[in-house]
Amino acid sequence: MAGIREVSTSEFTKIYSLEHPPVIRSLEIITGLNFDDGIIPKGTIVGKITATGTFRPLTVTALSGTVTTATTIYVDDPEIFKATDVLTISTSTTTVVSVNTTTQALVVTPAISGTDDATVSGNDGSETDYAITVMDVDTESAADGVPCLVHGIAYSDYVWNKQDTSEANLISKIWFIDAI
Repeated sequence: MAGIREVSTSEFTKIYSLEHPPVIRSLEIITGLNFDDGIIPKGTIVGKITATGTFRPLTVTALSGTVTTATTIYVDDPEIFKATDVLTISTSTTTVVSVNTTTQALVVTPAISGTDDATVSGNDGSETDYAITVMDVDTESAADGVPCLVHGIAYSDYVWNKQDTSEANLISKIWFIDAI
């Protein structure tokens, strides 16, 4: 389980508004992802893994370039995936073998095809928006739950992985407004 990492320097950014009372809940975030320094930044939308009830960053990104029957694909946000994740591109599925965040590449099996900017999504439930982290998350340590906004108003300017479908998926739970 991931936890909160204390750092010596901090740039304060408030993820949510107090215009409507926020509901913050501690959620268990998985470890083993590929974020820089093991930190998932605050303002990350997380999805719930159906099989375990744990959470991880929203597993939705875009394909960078068209691929035809390829075992190496390039995506916008490879750090949200880990080996053994099952991915869907259009109606085809494949399994992640390895992740390279330097080249933005995922090695997958079996080979898969897709067009540039096609949606690449996880296949474990975490592709659906659930909550937003309000603190940086340390994915390298086993610690207590991570505080996440599950109901309230979020500043969309500070949510880094908001998708076109996020507002519709979170309707009546989280509303997005521009930061002041």
